[in-house]
Amino acid sequence: MDAKDVYNILKHGNADERKSLVMNCPDDPFKNQVLSLIGSDDPSMVVVSLNMLIMKYCMGAHPAEGAILALAAYTYAVEIYNSHAHHSLEKFTLSNIASAYLKASNALGRSSDVISFADQCIPYFKNMFQAGENNSNIPSLIVEKVRALLNQNEIDEAEKCINDPYALGDWSMDMEVNRLKKKIAIIKGDITTTTKPTGQSGLPVDSLINIMTNAINQTIPDTEKRNELLSLTENLDPTNRIDPYTEKGSKQLKELMDKVESFLNRGSTLK
Repeated sequence: MDAKDVYNILKHGNADERKSLVMNCPDDPFKNQVLSLIGSDDPSMVVVSLNMLIMKYCMGAHPAEGAILALAAYTYAVEIYNSHAHHSLEKFTLSNIASAYLKASNALGRSSDVISFADQCIPYFKNMFQAGENNSNIPSLIVEKVRALLNQNEIDEAEKCINDPYALGDWSMDMEVNRLKKKIAIIKGDITTTTKPTGQSGLPVDSLINIMTNAINQTIPDTEKRNELLSLTENLDPTNRIDPYTEKGSKQLKELMDKVESFLNRGSTLK
């Protein structure tokens, strides 16, 4: 079953067909709650109820199934929202589903799908939200598009996208936006062309390890991932430090950042 099939069930199917759709989805603690709501005659409630599964699936539990549900629900939700008929859909719900679809698609390595979808939905939400409006999800949409562009080595487009004024303004995404800006600068050689500071060797190793340890403890909720990163941090070799001001060091730093990003987004093991 693809997104078009799911869309048709959401829009044209009866209550039993929608419940059957949910029953065939991967197991999740929210399934019973979704089943109690998905049979509603209110199209808005159908979308909102399914969104509970979409968020869980797309954030890592079942990205392939989540992407199908998200694309179908988003298509249906936009139709409802644009119909000018009475509905209870919030615009944040639409952008939330769009963001979930992009996250799942990036996790699946579908960069072309991410870029194509983002090119359609980002302008749509810019017209819907004012710049800097809370809970717009636009920064998240931009970040996912930039990740896909980097995966396809479209560096100039990624730089243009990450510098979009709408990219900043959401405190939960600002750190990631700035990290991607630095990553792009490294790739383009902007950092390696600067003059290396003289008489400085960077932070002392102990201070650097403490900073890394605190950051890991505060930002990685998954116990297994956190412990693995902490173990790697404890075993750092202070004599083996990357010099980002050299071509070799810049390349090593980029490769390391890519591995960390892959580890955090997809649960892969650092090697």
